[in-house]
Amino acid sequence: MMVGAPRVDIHGVKYYPVKSAYQGFQRQFVRVLEPINPAPGKPRRLVYVLPVEAGVNNLKSTWSDGLEELRLLEVSNRFNMTFIAPSFPYEPWYGDDVTNPTHRMESFIVDDLVPFGERFAQGNIPQRYLLGFSKSGNGAFTLLLRNPRIFNGATVWDFPAQLSSFTKFPALRFNFGTEDNFKRYNIPALVLNNSEPFKQQNRLWISGDQSDFWRKQGGGRTRWALGTSGQSIGGHIVRMDVRACGHVRDSESGGSDDRAEGFGTTGSGRAGHNPTRRRRV
Repeated sequence: MMVGAPRVDIHGVKYYPVKSAYQGFQRQFVRVLEPINPAPGKPRRLVYVLPVEAGVNNLKSTWSDGLEELRLLEVSNRFNMTFIAPSFPYEPWYGDDVTNPTHRMESFIVDDLVPFGERFAQGNIPQRYLLGFSKSGNGAFTLLLRNPRIFNGATVWDFPAQLSSFTKFPALRFNFGTEDNFKRYNIPALVLNNSEPFKQQNRLWISGDQSDFWRKQGGGRTRWALGTSGQSIGGHIVRMDVRACGHVRDSESGGSDDRAEGFGTTGSGRAGHNPTRRRRV
């Protein structure tokens, strides 16, 4: 991946122009927000904030902007987290199109974006997390399940985990290419068939909301697919909590700092990462 010199906005967010073969060498921006005055005693963590829409998001975007919301909440300093937010030239569903080498979003993240993020680890072995909502929740979930040696954990909410129709959304074809390839990213199948790396610790937080919209979109079925009434599949692969999306947002929810501190970590603070040695399902 080719990386240009960043520009820095008034809030300290760096905008890196990048070009990658996996995205057809189109110019993209990767935004980075580093802690300025991190809380002492907390290990450096890298959080990949995945967008829902194409292009660079902001607070006026349809689904707002994850990185900006995190900045406003001062999460970076509170938890010593560096946020890395990619952008994409087409609607992201986070798959590799097997028919088009310039539409390979998963490969871009694992092979280009993760090594890019290592420069912000300050010489330490970083913990790597994924954060996603809606279709980027699907992306975070599948990236973790398909690449468990790359990422320590993920936080996802309000996402269509039961999605199985290749024709339901036009952008699915741009992200996966064929229906057979799309099936390799099916979340219920990944949960059942790739549970082994998740049996020793909690590495995934899942949440919905309590609105009629969530229920109508199959929130109950999602819970069933991933663990009835909050039960885990394959050990500790899932912990259900309707407040999980706020476990670093709401310091009054009770134990939020401890949740963020202990989630998905190991004694070494790593997930056994080698960017050149991926475990794909």
